Formats: sequence, structure tokens, C-alpha cells
Amino acid sequence: YGLARIAGPLGFRRGKAGFVVRAEASGVGGRGEGFAAALLGGAPTAALEGERLANGQLLLRRLDINGRGLKVRASGGRSLLGAVNFKGRADISNLAAARLGANGAASVDFQAAQARSAAPWTFTLDARGDRFALGLAELDRLLGGKPRLQVQANWQAGRLSVAKATLDGASLDANVAGVMQADRTLAFKADWSATGPVRAGPVEITGRIKGTGGVSGALASPRLDLLADIEQVDLPRLPLTNAKLAITFQRQADGSNGSVALTATSGYG
Repeated sequence: YGLARIAGPLGFRRGKAGFVVRAEASGVGGRGEGFAAALLGGAPTAALEGERLANGQLLLRRLDINGRGLKVRASGGRSLLGAVNFKGRADISNLAAARLGANGAASVDFQAAQARSAAPWTFTLDARGDRFALGLAELDRLLGGKPRLQVQANWQAGRLSVAKATLDGASLDANVAGVMQADRTLAFKADWSATGPVRAGPVEITGRIKGTGGVSGALASPRLDLLADIEQVDLPRLPLTNAKLAITFQRQADGSNGSVALTATSGYG
């Protein structure tokens, strides 16, 4: 996605509480493909009003973004005790323009707060889909038309701590928690469950699936480990039951992306 031009007024001033910035921007000649192009469109606009307070805190008083398939409205303020906060909502639509099979809409309610200048920022996010589809057949079946994602996290000095992230889909539920350190190393754990059938080429996984997972390593080259207990795997002419699946995704020096190990019971042992 790209824009031919961005234009609009930009103002700075020093107020009693700190440094104030106001900006309005209009894009012209937006072009591209995929989700960014579908959401922003050919002429997105944005308006921002914020302050850097004398104690170093950032106060977002207003943020408005309008695109072909995106509308964001957020506002914030400061309490009598010095805490800063903002909250808002993002509405997402026009997904059908992003890729074949995508459809529906989503809404995201979010808020953030900082009790004092040295305290972490705390965030909450609640995203809900409505007739939602990403155009990925198996994932869309697992998520269903009304998936929900809830996140509780905090951020301080480059360190992101996710206390809880919960995904509720029609046939997929997952819980994630963990930390990204300031040096961008990852340590996340997850547990999840799904209901088949899940198809991958000639293979069909039926019944109940449950497992655990983790993401570790550096952000630039992460390692993903998944362990799963599967009731039944239907291979052509070789049905398997009570399967245990271990998957590791990490780019290797030989160009491969990881490994897969499957242990199961069959009619042959």
C-alpha cells in the first residue's frame, strides 16, 4: 500500500502543562492490495491532538482516523491525581476487498492508562467479529463468524507483558500469556483446544484437539513449539487414533522451517 501525497496543517505550541501538538492529514492517491489497501482506501484522513506533559507523560486528547474500511475514534484526559488515560473504538469493514473469501466486519474497543510518569502503561482490548472471515477456509471455520479476542497487557521501557489474551471462536479457544523483553526476546506460553474436522490436503483431523504451545527466541527469528493431543487423524487408507503431534517452527541454516513428529495408534500397531 502506498500514498501519492499526504498534506494538512501541523501546529506546535507550549502550553501551561507541557508541549502541545495538533495535526490533520489527508492522503491522496492511495493504492495497493491486501488488508491495508482495503481498510485505508484511496483517500484516508487522520486528526491528532496530544501533549507531552512537563513530567514526561504523553497525553492523547484526540485521535480520529477515517479510511474506506476503517474508522477510529479515541480520546483521553488527565485525572486530578495525575493519571493519564485514553479509550476508543475501531470499526473495521470492507474486508471483501482485501482478498477472495474475506467478508464481514469487526469492532475493537480499547483503553490505556498510566498512573504516573514512572508507572507502566496498562492496556485492555476487546475485539469482536460480525460475519467475520479472512478468506482462509480452515481458519475461518475454526473462528466462525463471531470470534472474540480479549487482551490485558502492560508496557514499560520497551518491555511488553501480556497478562492474558483469550481467543473464543466457534471451534477454537486459546489462552496466551507471556513477556517480550526490552531486548526483543520472547517468552510466551499458550493452551488451546479445537474441534475437527480440520483438513490439510489429503489429511483430515477429526474429533477433539487440545494442546499447548510456546513462542521463544528473538523477535527477528522466533521459535514456535506446538504440542497437540488428537483423537483421530484420517490419512488415506491409514486412520490413526490417540495421536500426539509435536511441531517446531524455526528457520534453520539449511533453509528448512522446522520439524514435525507424530506418534499414534493404527490398525498395524
